[in-house]
Amino acid sequence: GQSAFSMGGGTWRGEAGYAMGVSTVSENGKWLLKGAVNGSGRGGAGGGASVTYLW
Repeated sequence: GQSAFSMGGGTWRGEAGYAMGVSTVSENGKWLLKGAVNGSGRGGAGGGASVTYLW
């Protein structure tokens, strides 16, 4: 399958934030897997993951 890497950033009321993620499609093309991490200028951090079924 295919894979992708993404990055983004932004500001809100003078505070900065960022996010980075990775996505991949399974070999049979039926599953999309995603994972991401994010953070803020104040030191906060988070993350997430998802699984999607494609038809």
